[in-house]
Amino acid sequence: MKVLERMPRDQLEENVKGWFDGNDRIQRLRSHLQMIINNGAEPIIISNGYSDVIKLCLEVTGLMQYFNAASVYGWDHSERGGGPKADLIMKLMLCRQLTYPEVLFLDDDCKNISDAERVCLVRQIQEESGMLLDDMEWVEGRFRTQ
Repeated sequence: MKVLERMPRDQLEENVKGWFDGNDRIQRLRSHLQMIINNGAEPIIISNGYSDVIKLCLEVTGLMQYFNAASVYGWDHSERGGGPKADLIMKLMLCRQLTYPEVLFLDDDCKNISDAERVCLVRQIQEESGMLLDDMEWVEGRFRTQ
């Protein structure tokens, strides 16, 4: 995080936008997240990255506006507890009184998917690519079938 904080803002923006695969994908993510919110759902991030780095990247790309800051769970978030992502998903489901078909979990790790498929709907995404158009359309399709 300290390296990112010391980086000139224009260089930071260029790097982060590159990590997100450019402005076109960022714009598609914006419309995707807005659709999720418009349908009454809450996007949440559960990541093995640092919470502050994730939030900074979301802020730089303009995507932070679609997330509650408390709903960005990096590995260092106090509620993660160092356990499997599925444990946090179950905890969040209980707090929000959600059931299996109401929760979608996307991840690039087979173990995380395997753990979570017992508690919610899952989709494995391509490793390190982030959500691709097919993944976004799969999520959006879940809202169209409700």
